[in-house]
Amino acid sequence: MKSIAPFHEPDSGRDIALRCLHPRNSGWNPGAVARGADGAARRPYRVQGLRARIRSGNFLLVTLIAAVAGAGLAGCASTTVITPQGNGYEEVAHPYRGSTPADVRISFRYRAPDSRSMLIWPALYGINEVIHNDVAIFVGEVAYVSSDPNDPRGTRPHLFAVKAPAPPLDITGDILNFWALKNGQDPVRAGRYLSLVTPTEKAGRLELQLDFVTDEKNWPDRSTVSLDWNRVSDLMRDVQAHGTVHKDLRWGAVYLARPD
Repeated sequence: MKSIAPFHEPDSGRDIALRCLHPRNSGWNPGAVARGADGAARRPYRVQGLRARIRSGNFLLVTLIAAVAGAGLAGCASTTVITPQGNGYEEVAHPYRGSTPADVRISFRYRAPDSRSMLIWPALYGINEVIHNDVAIFVGEVAYVSSDPNDPRGTRPHLFAVKAPAPPLDITGDILNFWALKNGQDPVRAGRYLSLVTPTEKAGRLELQLDFVTDEKNWPDRSTVSLDWNRVSDLMRDVQAHGTVHKDLRWGAVYLARPD
């Protein structure tokens, strides 16, 4: 497997600009449908993941509110809120001055048995992760550059699988190819229209809810993919064997993915 140097948490104190981020969803309208450079209608890629966590009861809201208040008094993000997810995986909330609970960035990391921690991804995108034995499935924000002058850079959801301490593997394209082949659709357009991926575990299988936004007729708004964990392991091995090293444009996080 390819060797990648460990990526360190931006909030570790090296970059004050990242430690004191302003809300990235200012003016975000969840009811609006934007148009990309390709003309396809779509929702803004940014989702209110923490709001969903609060609604679902998957977050220590009282603790987070206290941390946000503390960050405001301190003038910057010095307090983090850690929520264990199982088998060493953790969500870490990073409040900053002026933030509300719904604006807080949440990163995903792994804590080894010797208590050393490793950042897996700096910004989660969505509601929940799936932890199955030593494998974690999560949705992370990945930056992209658009030819649309009104949206030169944003983030979109990518589905990752990780077996820490190995680097995360981007399996988005593999999943969309599998879905498109099964449903007689174009995988390229599937990637273009994808708005959100929500992973869950049901009946011992990984279930992925895919949400699409497009004006195209005969394209579903929502669909699901169900995989057994042996198939997930096969996908991971394939990306490890044939993937190349990528670096996120916003965070600098490194991961393996198939060439575009």
